[in-house]
Amino acid sequence: MTPEAIKRSAGNVGWPGIVRAMVFREVWRRPAVVLGAWTVAFVAVFVWRGDLGLGGQPEPEVPTLTPPPAPVVVRADRSPRPRADQVVVTGRVFDALGYLVVGAEVVPMQRDVLRTDADGRFQLELDQHACTDVLVRAPGMRATWQRVSAGSPDTLVVRLEPEAPWDAPAPLPAPLPALRGEGTVRGADGQPLANVFVRANGTDLWGRADDFGRFVVPLASAVSTLLVHRSDVGGGGFVGLSAPIPTARARGGLMPLPDVTATVGVAVSGSVRDASGAAIVGVPVRIVGEQLQRTVETGADGAFRVSGLMPGSYRVAPFAFRGGFGRAVDVVLDHEVVACDLHLAAASEGDLRVVDAAGAAVPQAFVAVASDGVRRALAQADAGGHVRVVGGEAADFEVRAPGSFAPMPMVRCDLAEGVLVVATATAGK
Repeated sequence: MTPEAIKRSAGNVGWPGIVRAMVFREVWRRPAVVLGAWTVAFVAVFVWRGDLGLGGQPEPEVPTLTPPPAPVVVRADRSPRPRADQVVVTGRVFDALGYLVVGAEVVPMQRDVLRTDADGRFQLELDQHACTDVLVRAPGMRATWQRVSAGSPDTLVVRLEPEAPWDAPAPLPAPLPALRGEGTVRGADGQPLANVFVRANGTDLWGRADDFGRFVVPLASAVSTLLVHRSDVGGGGFVGLSAPIPTARARGGLMPLPDVTATVGVAVSGSVRDASGAAIVGVPVRIVGEQLQRTVETGADGAFRVSGLMPGSYRVAPFAFRGGFGRAVDVVLDHEVVACDLHLAAASEGDLRVVDAAGAAVPQAFVAVASDGVRRALAQADAGGHVRVVGGEAADFEVRAPGSFAPMPMVRCDLAEGVLVVATATAGK
């Protein structure tokens, strides 16, 4: 704009208008300034409406949720799996009539108290070469100690007899041997013999050889003789007896033993049946010889078999089972397999009247009935001397006076007549 034009414009609109026009023209020539002005205006509008603030948006409110209840986990009622170096020993507790005892207390040395289950069973977890003493007791029955070894081949059976008021407490067992021997079992061909059981005389504790014939066994005497035994399913098994081995030591520990040789043995085989001839499953059977005693259990067909025995005389006796009794049978094992069948019959039960030699009633007398050296029942006569007993012709009767519990020797027992004649109580006893 020329000076003359500016003067004419100033005369028409005045100097303030000219300045505004010049500023507008200069601003319009710079688009960035215009764009910045529009941006400021746009932001100002949002600020004025409250959609944009410098303080930030408030935190949204999070609703409080109640977590759902944890699911109920039902775990199987079973013991944890034992370690590889442990052995699980299962036992059963019977009363003297052959009935399983439920809830009997089983008290191992320095361990928690166990109780038998609904099948009269209990389980112990022992180290591979360990042994322990167990006290077994139940109300109304005489407590007994049972020595258990992890390497035993026997079925573990505990029999509790009725408790009498004159019984002494169960004596503590002798201390367990602190000395153990280690050796190897070999067959007649000189090769190691696997899975053979070994026991030293003077103990009822066993050791078991591994797959290479190596064994560890407790030693209890100054001179030990080792018995080797393996009962095979089909054959004659293996058996051996070592020469006497000096094993005296002032302290315990592990001592090496010479190799023991085993040869083929003989076997006893049979079955247990009731009076009708039906096979009975689960009956404990004890085989007792000069060098060896074994306890086994009848199988599904009532059969039992023990091989790996030395030739000689043995007594085979069934345990009482569910109120049934059987007589022991003596056998001579003089060839490969000898048959031996056993029979159980229900015990007879009847009433007796306890009288003295003059025929007068003996009131409140205690009468214990035994067979095969086992006390089967105990009862007390009433005021008239009447008592109900379980037994039979082969039963042995023990009569005690009330109060003093003095023995009253039996003079005569007539089951048909129902009379038990006793002598006068022995004085001072």
